[in-house]
Amino acid sequence: MNTSFAASLAEILPYALLIALSPISLVAIILNLFSRRARQNGPAFLAGWVLGLGLICGAAVVLIEAGEEAYALSPSLLESVGRTLLGAVLLLAAWRQWQKRQLAPSTPKWMAAIESFSPRKAGLAGFLLSGFTNPKNTVLIVAAGISITHAGLSRPDAALLILLFVVFASLGVFIPLCYFLMGGSAAKAVLKVWQLALVKHNALVMAVMLLIFGLLLVTKGLRGLIA
Repeated sequence: MNTSFAASLAEILPYALLIALSPISLVAIILNLFSRRARQNGPAFLAGWVLGLGLICGAAVVLIEAGEEAYALSPSLLESVGRTLLGAVLLLAAWRQWQKRQLAPSTPKWMAAIESFSPRKAGLAGFLLSGFTNPKNTVLIVAAGISITHAGLSRPDAALLILLFVVFASLGVFIPLCYFLMGGSAAKAVLKVWQLALVKHNALVMAVMLLIFGLLLVTKGLRGLIA
């Protein structure tokens, strides 16, 4: 592993872990594991999640490269502006989550319907939640795509970096699934506690995480614009 690759991996890893620790994805996979067809729905949700992440991240990298070539944009300028704007979006999302922290927790209607999902619907839910209907994840995926695009890596190394990003971003779905499949009856009780805690503290957890990464992106972006 060369120095450039290792540095790029270290740069995108925080974005992947923020996605992995998102309460929405954790609650969604746990609800799938309490559905009527848990042993089919859990893996189907994970498969859809992985596919969605891979498609969005790969598309982000391709579109960023194409935009730079088509409009003769400076890569360093685009990277700095992109990070600043994405960071601002995360800060706005953090503020909105902070305002919701004292509201009574509620479960969206689609989450309440997960118990009766078929494996096909579970896979579709994972695919959509990975980023297509989850703007916060989309912002983080695009931020990772910017870093991958400007890492100066060969295409095979860039593809490997996308793969590793998807793997780390999927840990929040993969770990509860493995625990359920291998943990026996005790796993259900523990996962239920996780679910209740995540629903209760969802807004506060997301506000803090989005604030940290929003400030990180804005700081990096402004530093690049000023330099």
